[in-house]
Parts: sequence; C-alpha cells; structure tokens
Amino acid sequence: MRQVKGLELELIGVCNARCTFCTYGYVVDQAPKHVTTGEVFPRSKGKMKLDLIDGIFEVHVPNHIICAGIDEPFLAPDRIRYIMEKGRGKQYDFLGTKAMSLAFYTNGNLVTEDIAKDILNYPGLGSVSFSFNAADDETRQEVMGIPLTPAKENYIRFLELRRELGREGDVHVSNTHIITPQTKNKQEQYKTMILEMNSGYTNVPEPGLYNPTNWGGDLNPQWTKITRRNIGTCGQWPSMAISVNVDGHIKLCCYNTRWTFGHILDPEAVASFLDRNATYGITDHTNGAQYPHLCADCDGRHETVY
Repeated sequence: MRQVKGLELELIGVCNARCTFCTYGYVVDQAPKHVTTGEVFPRSKGKMKLDLIDGIFEVHVPNHIICAGIDEPFLAPDRIRYIMEKGRGKQYDFLGTKAMSLAFYTNGNLVTEDIAKDILNYPGLGSVSFSFNAADDETRQEVMGIPLTPAKENYIRFLELRRELGREGDVHVSNTHIITPQTKNKQEQYKTMILEMNSGYTNVPEPGLYNPTNWGGDLNPQWTKITRRNIGTCGQWPSMAISVNVDGHIKLCCYNTRWTFGHILDPEAVASFLDRNATYGITDHTNGAQYPHLCADCDGRHETVY
C-alpha cells in the first residue's frame, strides 16, 4: 500500500463555535459521496476512533499531522494526547526531535494551560494557529457564537508558556482573521490587538487577515447575496497531503466535505487520491488549473469581497 506521510485529521465531528463564515451546521449532517461510485457514507459526531488512529500510524507511519477540519480539535484533548504518544519514536525525526511533526488550527477558547503544556512538551510540535476573527467580545459572539476573552487569555498564556518551556524559537504561533460584514470596518482594531498581544515575543507573524472562500461549495445561505469573484486557482489538487474526516474518509480537499475517495486505510482509495491529477485531468495551478465537475461550485476559487 502506498503510504501518505502528510495528513490533516478531524479528531472530533463537532465544534464549540458557530461561525457565520463557516458551513459547520450544514456539513455536520452531511453524508459524503464516493467520487466514482456515488456510495454515501454517514458522518459521525463523535471522536475519531482509537483503532482508526492506530491504523493510520501502522499503515502510513506519517511524518506530519495537522489537527484541523470542520471541528475544534481541542474538544478532544484525549485524542491529541494519544496522537502525541503514537508520534514519539525512533521512526520519526522531525528536526532531530525523534517525534512526528504536529500542528494545530484552533479558535483558542479551549487551549487551556494543561493541554497547552502537554503539546508544548511534545518535541515535534511545529505550529499552532489561533483563529480570532474579531477584536472584541460582542463582535466575536456575533461572528463566531463564542466570546473573545478566553481565547485572548489562552493565547497570551500560550506565548508565555512557550517561552518558559524553551520553545519560542521552534514553535510557530500564528493568527487568522476572516473578514466578515461585522468586522470589515474593524481591521485596524484587530491588527492593534494582535500586535499588542505579540509584543515582546518572537516567532509570531503579523496579523493575518483573509477574505472568506465558499468552503467547498457548501456556502452558508446568508452569504449567497455577497459578491464573489473568481481568484483563478485552488492549490488544493496539486497537493500530496490528504485531508481525512472523523470517520477516516479521504476528503476531496481540505475545503470540500461533500465528496470522498474512500477510506484512508483502503489501498485503492489512497491510490485514487494520489493519482487524482491523472484520473481527473487536473493540472498544476501554476500552469493553469483545470477542475473536474466535483469542483464546479467549490473550493478557494471563489472569494468573498466587499
């Protein structure tokens, strides 16, 4: 079986936020279809099974795992700790750490001190990205359905712990802000907030502001009247990384949850994904991307602008 060394895993089928720019409420009840057979697979709302994680490590021996998806990974701290336990060993050597490389995308509200210490003490931790999307509690509550203050406090404490534990030089901490109608006139306020929190620390980037995409064609109905423009390229298809949902199904790409190539432990499914450029006539985006019918209303080719 062909091994996949880079994986993006959804550790749990739920999220603590309800972001207006995200399609979580529509995706969570969605049953992905197989790209060729049309077979429909149910989607779980629980945690990724331990035997599935075991199988992924046994079969693929991954070099790098990103904990992200249509979920909040820190809702499953036990799964994070289990992956870190599996990721230590002589078969891994991320920058000489003898551990698999690990990264996280989170809204920050659940990155409490205990789990922060645990991941910072994992030698293969490479990066953590915090998604704030607002500069005050009221706006974030409106945009994400959760307050900002806990996320800010956790972020500041994470930076402190990173320094205390000697990881400031090798653990990258970033931030993301998806521009919404509620925040389009508050971007300077957001930049100021990030710069103030980052003050005095190294290995932290400038404030990251992004226009929202249409999230794999599963556009939230409230966005349907927003003008969209074609940004021309996707960038997902040429990638060799695999995005895997909570049940182990290979997603079309990190955005699109509607289609699956099959199960990550199925050799034919993995081969189908890795050969998808030939199968679907995809060309590298640098040479002018050609998209299959599966991407008709999909991925980052559409970006919301105001």
